[in-house]
Amino acid sequence: MADPGSALLGGRYRLLGRLDQAGGPWRARDEMLHRDVAISEVPLPPPGPGRESVLATVRAAAGLRHPAIVTIHDVLVTTDRLWMVCELIPGRTLSQTLRTEGPQPAERVADIGLRVFDALRAAKAVGVSHGGLSPDAVVIAPDGRVAVSGFATTGSYGDDMRDLGVMLYTALEGHPPGGQGTPMTMGDIPLTDPENAPPPDGPLAPLLAALLQDDPSSRPDDESVRLTLLRIAPRHRLGRRRGVLLLAGALAVLLAASVAGVLLWRSGRAEPVAAPTPSPPLVLPTHFDAPLDPCGFLTKDQMREVGVSLNPTRRDHECGWMTADSNLPRSFRRTLTIYALHFTPKDGDTGAERARLYFVNRLQQEMGRKTANLGQPVRHTVPPKIYDGPGEQAYITEYTGNGLTYGSEVLYRVGNVLIAVQYSRGNDADPDRVTSTAAKKIAGWIERSIAAG
Repeated sequence: MADPGSALLGGRYRLLGRLDQAGGPWRARDEMLHRDVAISEVPLPPPGPGRESVLATVRAAAGLRHPAIVTIHDVLVTTDRLWMVCELIPGRTLSQTLRTEGPQPAERVADIGLRVFDALRAAKAVGVSHGGLSPDAVVIAPDGRVAVSGFATTGSYGDDMRDLGVMLYTALEGHPPGGQGTPMTMGDIPLTDPENAPPPDGPLAPLLAALLQDDPSSRPDDESVRLTLLRIAPRHRLGRRRGVLLLAGALAVLLAASVAGVLLWRSGRAEPVAAPTPSPPLVLPTHFDAPLDPCGFLTKDQMREVGVSLNPTRRDHECGWMTADSNLPRSFRRTLTIYALHFTPKDGDTGAERARLYFVNRLQQEMGRKTANLGQPVRHTVPPKIYDGPGEQAYITEYTGNGLTYGSEVLYRVGNVLIAVQYSRGNDADPDRVTSTAAKKIAGWIERSIAAG
């Protein structure tokens, strides 16, 4: 154990004192670069596989470079321990913030969560997990920067995502979920009484419930988590809209470059070899002046292919079909409902922006949904997840209700219109993925119908 003011650590770093009273990292002075740093001690196992594993993890963490990750500047290894020299960020940890300010509003929790989530994803991309994420590992600087420390531990990305849920729950409620740990305190006074506290409410509640699922396969995918946090964190709304415009511009440049490349390739060949003509890409409208007719998307042959009658029932913005022969066994019966929701400008938002926000809201609600419209219980067998489907945004989910039906839903956006396809069969299971295959196929048919005008 080094002492403050003693000889330089590694011939370079002078320890000045602990950063907190709990025996955590040291504040130190880098005498070479004349800057303050934070230094953490990590005990090392005896020589062997365990020691090598720790060193390999630290080396990987030292390579992380991201605004939401505390940078590791240097690593010093001694006989029984190593010293990690890290960026010193002025500010307070999330734990300290909760102790002085109490539980945080959902918008701020979402903003912090979004930055921490980005840090976890950046680490995942290079094969590094955190393994010990908690409010103590998150630093909030006076300028609003949020950074995560402690990436030199071991664990899995699945554990990190559940720990993210625990951390967000604690920041919102003032205590960990399900009686885990102890409630945060302001001085000696607990912020909340976990025994009598109601369950979380508000916009973050469905996401927290999903992240805290014990089964990793029941938790939302990364894109669903990011979209939900992005919607709730107010400071990112302008950036999100601007990002869509930038993405559209980038795609236009990419398309122009691709066309130019094809022309150059063709001009450079004296006798080009004939190749099959690919199907032209779908060109979808970006705006619709009037609502679309959900009963007019499918042809009669398409209705027959998915096993429904040729006489749909129309109601407002939805259209429904059932199996033509009601005498078929229940497992052969099919139900199809198509919704076409049309959005117009309101309160300064364009129709497309309103449709985009509705999509994110619906995705979040679906993650926490337990009952159908008439109150029947619903269980998701495949949680809602973003997929590379039709339109500009799309998700798919599978569910069963009352053990009598099994269904799949695809929801996607085209400009200022949302299309929902719900296809179900009379059974409590779908081992052959009939409903999800049909829902995706129908969604694709509708997309082509819209493109054709």
